[in-house]
Amino acid sequence: MKKLLSLFILVAIAQGVQAQTSKGAFVATGSVGYSFGKDKTPGTDLEDISRSYHISPKVGYLVSDKVEVGVFATISENARHIRYYYANNEIKQRFKAKSTQKAAGVYLKRYIFFTDKLALSGMGEFSYSTEETTHFESLQYGADPASFSTSRSEKAAFVAAARPGLSYFLSEKISLNGTFGELRFQKDICTTEEKEQNSTGEITSSLDEQKVRTFALDVSSSTFLLGVSYFF
Repeated sequence: MKKLLSLFILVAIAQGVQAQTSKGAFVATGSVGYSFGKDKTPGTDLEDISRSYHISPKVGYLVSDKVEVGVFATISENARHIRYYYANNEIKQRFKAKSTQKAAGVYLKRYIFFTDKLALSGMGEFSYSTEETTHFESLQYGADPASFSTSRSEKAAFVAAARPGLSYFLSEKISLNGTFGELRFQKDICTTEEKEQNSTGEITSSLDEQKVRTFALDVSSSTFLLGVSYFF
């Protein structure tokens, strides 16, 4: 059985097609990512729901063999909703968060082929992005009025990132792509507005602006993206 499997792999490699990654080719790529999670603790009224999606179209050009440069746009969203009822539903707590990001930038991609069909890729990106984030949290005791806090932030950022990936060529013109993980440097300008109301109805608010630099390695599920490329 092992000999048959090895023979099949060797035949598949031998019959592979030469990918069109030579100088002068254009590339149109679309990438998507989606994740969903739901956690309900047994024996409690705790429910935690999270979801995220990512969509990114790209247009590139092969400036030399196996080296691609291009432009891209991205829209992504992350959302989370937590509900917790306890003490026989006398105490109710909720938390909601949502973040929407839009970006546009340029990229450089290098292909390193293992076979005619399979290639490792390394991609570097530089982009400008905007992000809007909202938070809501409430706490209620019995029939008393609920206390709550809300915040809304807007962030503008310059981002430099590196992503590893794999490309499998179904033909000389079509490839399936996957990227996983991200090494990122980001410079943010963030404005945050917060508002709180206690159980007596008293409201307070604040406004803050911060400048933040971040360098991080992200290997969460939100960085796992699948896409299709067409070379022409």
